[in-house]
Amino acid sequence: QMKHQQALEQAREEQLTFARIAQALSQDYYSFYVVNTDTDEFVEYSSSAEYEQLHVEQNGVNFFEDCRRNVIRLVHPDDLKMALQAWDKNHLLAELQDGRTFNISYRLLFDGTENRIHCKVIRMRGDNARFIVIGIRNADEE
Repeated sequence: QMKHQQALEQAREEQLTFARIAQALSQDYYSFYVVNTDTDEFVEYSSSAEYEQLHVEQNGVNFFEDCRRNVIRLVHPDDLKMALQAWDKNHLLAELQDGRTFNISYRLLFDGTENRIHCKVIRMRGDNARFIVIGIRNADEE
């Protein structure tokens, strides 16, 4: 029973350590999305009040449809075609083949003001390979 208790305590400490690492890394990001590519369900984790002002869905059942609507509503007209292609499900999944990451930068309009964002997409590995993680950061602040 003591060994079991010690194992539980070690697992909690490891979880806390990973949570602290994730929190430290997320400070450079507006938002993270976790998307199940089998079902298209998603959850958004935002660390930025500025990004929250865009009023994008924080969770849902059809990431790629919701994303398309948001791209049309928020992306600078000169970057619209590129962004729509990037967030097409078939295109994105093809880009992530063989363990590759996908990166794209474009301009969002925050209350009419242009802000360049950079998005990085990775596929999780192993048993979680059906999930992708999307990080969105402010490229103008780099």
